[in-house]
Amino acid sequence: MYYDPNQMGHPEFTHESETLDGMDVVAVLKRAILDFEKLSEDYRNQAIMIHEQRRVISRVTQDINKLAENYVKLRKKYDVLAGPSKYAFDTLLSTFDLPVRVRNIFKDMGLETVGDVYVLSQKELMRQPNFGKTSLAHVIELMEMVGLHDWAQQNK
Repeated sequence: MYYDPNQMGHPEFTHESETLDGMDVVAVLKRAILDFEKLSEDYRNQAIMIHEQRRVISRVTQDINKLAENYVKLRKKYDVLAGPSKYAFDTLLSTFDLPVRVRNIFKDMGLETVGDVYVLSQKELMRQPNFGKTSLAHVIELMEMVGLHDWAQQNK
């Protein structure tokens, strides 16, 4: 390719010297090709690293989920074996995320602690207005959460 020196704004290029503004064009192109190949290799390596990092993150996430599941299972077994905490009966009902209906019924009945509910039977609770099977299920879940697993069996 030959350059027309009459075009304004372009550097002088002659076939004989193979220079462009005093630079060896072939050497510049070779350097550019090497730089491009290096950048391409770096990009491929980074893509591989990112893929590997994603695999590791996925594997760690799976391990964490398994640990969490095992923790929940072990915690349930421990709670059953250990029984209720000596503080379970004194725990305020307001510390639990109970449905509004259940909270309002407990408030109307004057119940403030887990112990207040524990002494009642399921039949007594079911006699309360607006207290049904769903509300009872929430109370049973509450009792099991604090380690009072026997309440559901004793107070039918």
